[in-house]
Amino acid sequence: MVGDYTISRDGILFACGAIRRAVESRCDLVVIDEVGPLELGGKGLMPAVELALVSAVNALTVVRSSLREAFQRRFSSYEFTVIADLMKPSLSNRGKT
Repeated sequence: MVGDYTISRDGILFACGAIRRAVESRCDLVVIDEVGPLELGGKGLMPAVELALVSAVNALTVVRSSLREAFQRRFSSYEFTVIADLMKPSLSNRGKT
């Protein structure tokens, strides 16, 4: 259990294997959804996240807004671009009620 969530060990192993195979095959883009508290604690998908980030592949990593700074601190030697922050109101919704 992590908070309110039950984490499947088999699911984690499956996901880590899928990420590893994607990196090894040098696919165009590795998508990791998501890095959360478990990973920032060094568990869960973190071994696969680290593998993807040190590889030559492009990685799209979903990180909760509340964990973005911790993620960037952990991987401070990498350059990150925030594509969307779902916690901030979008420009298209401004002024609408």
